[in-house]
Amino acid sequence: MKGSGHTARRRVPRPKAKFPTKAKKKDKTMAERKAKSNRVTTRQDSLVTDTSASSDAGSEGEKSDEDSTTSAAEKEDNVVEEDPFAFVGDTTKGLDMDGRGKLCELHSYDSRFNSKGEPVVLRTGSNYGYKIDEEQSPEAAIVQIRYVSHGKVTLTCLKINSPYIQRALREVIGSYPSVNLDSHYEILLHGQPQCLFHYRRELEQYAAAADDTSMKEHVTFCLKYMNKALSKEILAFDAMTQSEGAVPRVNFEDLWMAFKPGCLVYTRMTGTEYVCKLVDVSRDEDEKRRDCWLLEVRRIEFNGKEFGYSDFGFQIPQFDGFKSLADLAVFPLVYHKEYERVRTELLARGKKYVSYSGVHYRKYDGVPFPALGAPRELQGHGMKQVWRTPL
Repeated sequence: MKGSGHTARRRVPRPKAKFPTKAKKKDKTMAERKAKSNRVTTRQDSLVTDTSASSDAGSEGEKSDEDSTTSAAEKEDNVVEEDPFAFVGDTTKGLDMDGRGKLCELHSYDSRFNSKGEPVVLRTGSNYGYKIDEEQSPEAAIVQIRYVSHGKVTLTCLKINSPYIQRALREVIGSYPSVNLDSHYEILLHGQPQCLFHYRRELEQYAAAADDTSMKEHVTFCLKYMNKALSKEILAFDAMTQSEGAVPRVNFEDLWMAFKPGCLVYTRMTGTEYVCKLVDVSRDEDEKRRDCWLLEVRRIEFNGKEFGYSDFGFQIPQFDGFKSLADLAVFPLVYHKEYERVRTELLARGKKYVSYSGVHYRKYDGVPFPALGAPRELQGHGMKQVWRTPL
């Protein structure tokens, strides 16, 4: 329009997009598929042709990659402070008996419950778990398993796989309560390594006299573990029992250290002195469910027909602080201040006792004991006597 003062806008048409026809699109798709098929066929033929030449190199390359990846992962999992008893290496699958326990190392594991309430064994310092029925580190000389509940260690189990340590324990100790030293597969020590402590001097002498280098190395390593595990207890016990001129004392928790199974113990019953042989010492509870130590002792008696062993059980109730060994109802004879007198007098009395077996007419002045038969209680000592087997 002319003279209106407005400029007319001219609409410019947009170029039309050119879409391929169905026939062209179909032909293009078929061509792409054919080309792709040709490439795949060519690649397969190439792989088949080069298989014989590259299989060995490929296998070695894959194995090298896997080894490097596994090694890196293991190093990352096992980043712990340096410790002579820390885990070293990994569990050896399918290890034969010839290599069992030959590695002079201690491998440590923790047994705890997972979120499902199932027991899982973890290598100390690792998140990788072993099944409960899998054996951990059979190649290690010593394997330590700590049982953890609610963040606290409730029990420690020591598995001795080393054939050298096993042989030393059998030859030096022979037998020990609650420990199967005759096993040639593994020897289990539950709780504190009490037998290693009680025979530490004998084992040190055994290792020093050994001609076999491996025997010397393994036994010495085992004693180092014991000294580390009981370092505080040994320090306190030696200070309270071996100080010159001091009265031997012991605290309640470590009372077992003074009572070596097989040693002679001294006691008084109804005013008469007796020396018995210690069979076992164990933690127990009295009739009021209070903590106590139970000492099982044995002596030789005559029931009117034959000599035999008579077993007694003494209870030592809990006490605070350190207590003199001589104040206990029963204590090792070696700590008696009149050791030589007691030994001489009781040996003479024992010989006279044996000589009176059979029929004799004698006047008796002493403590009357009924003939052994049914168990009997002796009041005032927490003691029970039971006739065992004849000699």
